[in-house]
Amino acid sequence: MNYRIALCLITRYQLPIDMQRYIEHYTNIGVTDIFVYDNESKSDIKSICDKFTNVFYTFIDEDYICKNPQHKIYTDFYNQHKNDYDYILCLDDDEYLWLNSKKYKNLHEFCNYLDKENIEQYILPWQYISYKDNERPYKRNNSMIEDCHYTYPSYFQNNKKDTCFKSIVSTKSSAVYSYVHYFTDIDGNYKLWYDDKVYYTNDIVDSHIYVDFRIADIKLFHYLQRSLEEWEIKMTGPSCDNRAYKNLKEKYIKTFKQPATISIGYTEYINPFNTNKQTNELDLSIFNNE
Repeated sequence: MNYRIALCLITRYQLPIDMQRYIEHYTNIGVTDIFVYDNESKSDIKSICDKFTNVFYTFIDEDYICKNPQHKIYTDFYNQHKNDYDYILCLDDDEYLWLNSKKYKNLHEFCNYLDKENIEQYILPWQYISYKDNERPYKRNNSMIEDCHYTYPSYFQNNKKDTCFKSIVSTKSSAVYSYVHYFTDIDGNYKLWYDDKVYYTNDIVDSHIYVDFRIADIKLFHYLQRSLEEWEIKMTGPSCDNRAYKNLKEKYIKTFKQPATISIGYTEYINPFNTNKQTNELDLSIFNNE
C-alpha cells in the first residue's frame, strides 16, 4: 500500500549540495512531498528545491528570527495538511532517517506496520555523527553524508543508551506540536511507540529515551555541522546573530560563546548510508552480533 507521507523542515545553514542529497534521500525512501521553510539561508537553497516537483519552498521573513519558529510552523503545518497526508514527519535538515531494509524496503512498508498496529506516533531515536574529534569543519564540496563518518564508541556497545528522539505521527487523530521533537493530543497524553513498548508523554523527559541501537530498525542520524559558516557563527555568538543580543541577555551569550560546539568522543568510523553503494543499508556486522 502506498501512503501519503509529508516531511516538514526548517533550514538555515544548509549548503546546496546537502539540500540536494537530503531531498534525494527522503524521496528515495518514500516521502511523498517535502515542505522546506527557509529561515534566511545564506546560500541558494531555493534553486535546489525548484528542481523537484515534490518540494514546496517557503521563505521565512525576519519577523521569525530569534523567536524559535519551530513550534508555530510545525503545529500550523500539521493542522493545514493533516487531511492531505496519512503520516507527517517534522525533521531538521541535518537529520537522515535510516530504515533496516531487511525489514522495511521503504517508509510505505514501515507505515503499513504502524497502520496495522494502530500506532499513533512512533519514536525515531537519534544518533549523533560528525567529523572526527577536534577536527574543524571545512569548506566542503561533498555532502555531509559523504564527509562526516564518526560517532561515539558507545553506539556499538550491547546496551541501552540515553538518546534524543523525534517522531513520525499518524494524522488519524487530533494532535498538537507541544514539544520541539514530538506531538501530543489535546489532553497531553499522546501515545508513542518504540520496539513494541508504549510510551506516554508524561513518561518522557525532554524527549529522551533509552535505546539499544543494535536492535533499532529505524533511527535518525543527526549530522552536527552542516557548514563551516554554521560552525563559525556558533563559535562566536548566538545562533540569531547580533539582532538577538538585546533579547538573549548576557548569561545566554556567554554560554553560547563557549568553544564546545564539537562534542568530545567522536572516534569511531561509521558510514551509515554506504555512499559508495546503491543502498542505504547499514552494515550490521559492525555490531558483532554473532
